[in-house]
Amino acid sequence: MVSFFFLPPVHKPTPISAPLGNTALRRVAWSVWCLIFFQWGTLLAAEINHVTTQPLYTLTTAKTLDAPAAVISLNDTQITAEVAGAILKRSLKVGDRVKKGETLLKLDPWEHRFTLDQARASLKELESRRHLAERQYQRALELKKNNQTSTEILDRRKNERSVLDAQISRQKSIVRGVEKRIAKYTIKAPFAGVVVQQNAQLGAWAAPGTPLLRLMDLNEIELTAQVGVTQAEQLLDGEAWHFRHQEQNYPLQPRVVLPVANPTTRTREARLEFIGPTPTPGAAGRLTWQSPKPHLPPWLLVNRDEKLGIFLAEENQARFYPLPQAKEGQSTPLTMDLTGDVIVQGRENLVHGAPIQVAPPSPLPSSP
Repeated sequence: MVSFFFLPPVHKPTPISAPLGNTALRRVAWSVWCLIFFQWGTLLAAEINHVTTQPLYTLTTAKTLDAPAAVISLNDTQITAEVAGAILKRSLKVGDRVKKGETLLKLDPWEHRFTLDQARASLKELESRRHLAERQYQRALELKKNNQTSTEILDRRKNERSVLDAQISRQKSIVRGVEKRIAKYTIKAPFAGVVVQQNAQLGAWAAPGTPLLRLMDLNEIELTAQVGVTQAEQLLDGEAWHFRHQEQNYPLQPRVVLPVANPTTRTREARLEFIGPTPTPGAAGRLTWQSPKPHLPPWLLVNRDEKLGIFLAEENQARFYPLPQAKEGQSTPLTMDLTGDVIVQGRENLVHGAPIQVAPPSPLPSSP
């Protein structure tokens, strides 16, 4: 008898490492890539600096410099006596204006008058003798032609005439000297001006060198200013020079800056000429002028590696440009040939080469 045995079906287990379907695999890979991209974008966003910029030329200004100044007269003279004598005439008072060559004072030349009278009398005597000597010479010349006198007599007459000519020439020089000496007793104005001081008194004795009055020229004036040593070159290269006095501006042009400095004040003297209206001599005020180089405001500067400078936005990067002449808290002359956009907001934490993203500037707060 044949027996049949039935065994239960055997199921083959599915391996754990069996590959997933194509659809499920693509979903897993996409999720992983999204996660990586999100994290990478987050890191990049954290490194990019958001800044605002402004064109460099809109931030530069013309810096105005100034220095103490005063108006001086080029002809401010103390008139003194050249000769000794008593003061005979004094017709001017303080504040009177005089023209060039006008008589200021007269001294008494009594001593030289007698000398002049004697010199003129001696000259007249010599001229009379010269006239006689000339007649004698002409007479001897005629006699010589007729052989009625000797050559020796003719030469003697000629020599007498020559001696008298020399004496007359010397006496004329004496007369001119005395006349010139007497002319110094009449003191005249060397230039047109105003009397600002009067020391002469009628009848007083004036010795040579005695100050009689002070005369000041009101037309020939200049401005003198004491400028710092570092401002001297900026003054000559500047523009728009003005003298500020009593709320009025007087235009100027520089003439010279002295090449020597005051060792005490560390300043150099500058002389400037007025163009157009002029103030009165002695007026004090301020000399102002504009620097020819554009200046940057001090708030724009940043310090990097102990150097002051500015950041420019170039190709989505922050570029630091140090300014050698920059000083903390002062406007800085822009000596470098820089152009482009300056980073204004967000510059505090930047470093050279940092990536940036330029954003529109924040709106100004509106006034209530």
